[in-house]
Amino acid sequence: MQAELYCCGVENSTDWMNSTIWLNQTMETITENNLTSPYPDALVPNSCCIETKNSSFCGIEFNSPDNIYQAGCAFTLKTDIEQHVNVFAIVLAVICVLQLTSILFAGCLVHNKENEPEEEQSLVQNEQIPESN
Repeated sequence: MQAELYCCGVENSTDWMNSTIWLNQTMETITENNLTSPYPDALVPNSCCIETKNSSFCGIEFNSPDNIYQAGCAFTLKTDIEQHVNVFAIVLAVICVLQLTSILFAGCLVHNKENEPEEEQSLVQNEQIPESN
């Protein structure tokens, strides 16, 4: 989601340093792969990188502020939803109209069936009556 919305963290990119579980896993990755970071107090996931620079660890090795999305995803997602609210409203309106149309159509079918004279009932219904010998 961060790469698609060009954002990082909830409020901003520093949110990742407050995630204990993610930070512990990242420290293990740094140790296992003998990595160094130019900004060890600003580690982020790779999805926060503007350019990955062909690195599997760009959020560690290339985490300079100019290569990291600084905007938080909460604001970015809110803005994205606000920009598409008209599409949501149109889809919702179309679904409501289709539902109401199908309900009205079903009501008409039931009403017509109840008012149908007996002699006009379908042949299939008359054929299903067993004959007595």
